[in-house]
Amino acid sequence: MRTPLLVRSTALLAVAGLGLAGCSGGETEKVTSEVTSTASAEPTTDPTDDTTDEPTSEPSEEPTDDSTATDDADDTSGSTSVDGTQVVDLTGTGTELTLEIPEGWQPSDAAADVPSIVLVAVDPEPYEAFASNVVVTVEPLPSGLTAEDVFATHDAAGLGYESEIPEGTDGTTDGYPSHVVSGLLEGPSGEQLAQSSTVVIVEGDDGTGVVLALALTTHADDTEGRDALSAILEGATID
Repeated sequence: MRTPLLVRSTALLAVAGLGLAGCSGGETEKVTSEVTSTASAEPTTDPTDDTTDEPTSEPSEEPTDDSTATDDADDTSGSTSVDGTQVVDLTGTGTELTLEIPEGWQPSDAAADVPSIVLVAVDPEPYEAFASNVVVTVEPLPSGLTAEDVFATHDAAGLGYESEIPEGTDGTTDGYPSHVVSGLLEGPSGEQLAQSSTVVIVEGDDGTGVVLALALTTHADDTEGRDALSAILEGATID
């Protein structure tokens, strides 16, 4: 009997991926907290030192410098993508998923009502108004279900993909059992989107498990985007 778990979660992933086609393609605003906090931390010492030591005629020039520093910080946050990694806590298993952020990519807003982390490509420019993206979700593994049970419901039919291997393929992601389904999905404007959905079962030492799903989406003709998406998945670590 097919369980509804992965049909529900992967459907949300597909919707979330398509949703980014509208919000990411037309804008490249950086929304990460790391850039803002790093840039805004620098000017904090100048106003204190100068207002304490200088006579009353001098401080009038200092606020001008502060406002300039603030403007520079805003410019930086609007034009610099984030380098590094994104870490997802696999609650209950005592492990974390770490994803490398490729050059030209950045974190983006999570999809509404989906416990997820999203990475989106901002450079090069979105291909035909669509930006490549990665959506990651984590859900508890229902009691009594095994990896085989979950993988049995993870197929092209449930995801709505056109695939040459509709049943998907088994594998591992950093040593944990995984199942991958790839194919094409028609976008909201009739465009063909290349999709790859990977489900990983991660269990902790106490038997608590989670279903980790990574949905990779890019334009069917975007070879560079597909290569970056593959690299994100291949470089994922769970420990």
